[in-house]
Amino acid sequence: MAHRLDVSFTVRTGTLLVGSVRLSAIRIGDTKALLLGPLTVEPAFRERASARLDRARAEGAAAKGHKLVILVGDEPFYGKSGFKRVRRDAPSCPVRSTRRGF
Repeated sequence: MAHRLDVSFTVRTGTLLVGSVRLSAIRIGDTKALLLGPLTVEPAFRERASARLDRARAEGAAAKGHKLVILVGDEPFYGKSGFKRVRRDAPSCPVRSTRRGF
């Protein structure tokens, strides 16, 4: 699954790349959505760059008309950005193991 360049962003300090966030187009049944990830930031820049990336992600997705962004991630971290845990009866992701005996 290729990420969408129009809603994926990087943060630089001078010429140093310190973080990036990618969003990929997906469908949940007939519903269009974006899947967030990966989001990565160099530890020394985590607080400031994470906020900038998340603001760019939210504004970029909204400007392109996207209404749903989902992720699999740390609820305390992403909860600060308005993400909420889905209900237990909400859509689930099928998992397939490549290991034998699993």
